[in-house]
Amino acid sequence: MTKLDDWTLKLLTNKEVIEINQNSENNRQLIQDGDLIVWTADVPGSKDKYLAFFNTGTSEYNKYDRRKAIVQSHGVGLQGLPEEEISANIRGSKILALAVVDNGYGSSYSHSAWIQPEISGPAGTKKLVDMKWSSAHAGWGAVRNGLTSDGQAIDGIGTHALSLIVYKLPEGYDTFKTKVKLVDNSDSRNRLKFLVLDEKAFEQPAPETSDIKVNLADLGFSGKVVVRDLWEGKNIGTAEGTFTCEKLPCHTTRLYRLSPAK
Repeated sequence: MTKLDDWTLKLLTNKEVIEINQNSENNRQLIQDGDLIVWTADVPGSKDKYLAFFNTGTSEYNKYDRRKAIVQSHGVGLQGLPEEEISANIRGSKILALAVVDNGYGSSYSHSAWIQPEISGPAGTKKLVDMKWSSAHAGWGAVRNGLTSDGQAIDGIGTHALSLIVYKLPEGYDTFKTKVKLVDNSDSRNRLKFLVLDEKAFEQPAPETSDIKVNLADLGFSGKVVVRDLWEGKNIGTAEGTFTCEKLPCHTTRLYRLSPAK
């Protein structure tokens, strides 16, 4: 705590940000469009709303557009949906890329696994654990065959969000099948998305910054609202009809409070 920079100290002592955690109601996801996620919550005793914008894209290594995934899982977590089986048509694909991304809940302590992953087709069936990847990245630890990122034995490939594993596909295979899950020792609050991609997702990577628009009617507002930036602790103007969070960089969050204009 003696080596905190000014920005971190300001965040930890920001009463308005702390208030969202300590005193908000009906917290819910409003929008998800690929890496872009919006959450909202009610401010007790008022008509105000909190808005949290997330760009979960990671510019360092996720050089792909997740909206072009061949298939992606639902939000997988220890609570709710602990495991999901997914299948992807990879006919004609030259690469197979497996990504694990957060779903707006964070990715800390997200030990994830691809269980019994295999490709099949006219050439037969091949287990991915018997193939060499072209590249592999885990958000913590390392990608491992037969073990999770924290050393538990599994029948598959262990990694940790945020993760990307890329293989070159041999000819004669047209289907990819696997089960996906979070493993023990993960944060039970987290929900992850498992994505199967090919080279098309890498042709035009997601932009470094993105705009996210919210229809104010979806929040119950019918007129003009005052917008307050909770990171900066100041009002930044008004909005009516829609509010757009502009140029949100990858792996960044912005927090606002919207109040009906008087």
